Amino acid sequence: MRTSQIHPLQIARLCPDAGIGRIEITFCPGKVQAGAMTGSWNR
Repeated sequence: MRTSQIHPLQIARLCPDAGIGRIEITFCPGKVQAGAMTGSWNR
């Protein structure tokens, strides 16, 4: 089973313009799925 310990989240950072701030996005941060096509997940 894959977890956040062995497969840490990848976080992408978007900076729209200097001084405005940033947006960080990730995929499925709380994914729990025993029979996923890519393997089991328990984040």
